[in-house]
Amino acid sequence: MNTTKPNLSNRTRPADDLDALKRDEDAAGFVMAARNALRKGERDAAKEFLKRAFATKPGDAAAVEILGDMLLEEGETQRALDLYERALQAHPQNALFEERAAICRLDLAEMEADKASKSTILELGDQGKVFERVPHKAVSLSVFLPGAGQFYNEETEKGAAFLGAGLLAVIGWFYPLWTQLSTQGGSDRLNFGKAIGALSGAWAVVFWVCLALWLAVYIWSMVDAGIEAARWNKARRRALGLEK
Repeated sequence: MNTTKPNLSNRTRPADDLDALKRDEDAAGFVMAARNALRKGERDAAKEFLKRAFATKPGDAAAVEILGDMLLEEGETQRALDLYERALQAHPQNALFEERAAICRLDLAEMEADKASKSTILELGDQGKVFERVPHKAVSLSVFLPGAGQFYNEETEKGAAFLGAGLLAVIGWFYPLWTQLSTQGGSDRLNFGKAIGALSGAWAVVFWVCLALWLAVYIWSMVDAGIEAARWNKARRRALGLEK
């Protein structure tokens, strides 16, 4: 008589496989719905779909990837790291999760370093203040040469624009004046008032327009240099958490 008992586990295995397949399909559907919600900008709806995906299949890799990216975008670096570390326990060979977890650790380390730096500055004072720009120095440089203050502020392109516009304006008003002075002889050789008064026609228009332009560039360069230096200092201190 054959007393061998039937292997009941083999009978239940197909049902288990079908159930697992059903969970995979349902989780994939929720993940797809979450992706579609994100494309529409509906982040809350996407999170709800991801919750359903995790409830259906805990640790679903695709759902972890989407939720991790969302947490990083929202600045929730610690929560993202916790998520990736839990996911790595279920998917130890997942290179993407390892990479994202490493990025999170680096970001957190930088945050801690910044926090420590700000704390030191608040306790000991802003020793790096010597690197701030001096507004009155920027203005003084522009007094001597339009654009010099912008070069001091490391605004090279703007400084070149001020310098170029200033030089062209100087040439524009000086050339007619010099031409008129060269026609005057004797004691009137250096009589600028008489030379200006003698200008007429197109030369007079060119002289006054370029003189006005030169004065505008000169004054604008000084004002802009001082404002930008002060603005840079304020932005620096705000970035360090020393000013709101």
